[in-house]
Amino acid sequence: MGKILDGLVYYTEEHFSYEESMLRERNYSRLIGHQLEHKRRTGQVVELREKYRKSALALTMEVMQFLKNWRANHIMGQDRQYAAEL
Repeated sequence: MGKILDGLVYYTEEHFSYEESMLRERNYSRLIGHQLEHKRRTGQVVELREKYRKSALALTMEVMQFLKNWRANHIMGQDRQYAAEL
């Protein structure tokens, strides 16, 4: 689980960095708000990893809930907002 969470933190940071760069190049009007959401989501991933490191408990359900929420709310909601501008 530790390696998975490390990979998730890395992926989250890389993905958001790429996405923000793309949106910046295209002058996305809601970039600042989108960046704040990315910062919040990244913080959640880091927090999950730290919880795991401190307690060594299997956070499987919490991680799955986070990923489900990320897909449903961020990817399917907020990311779709910039589609019309791009």
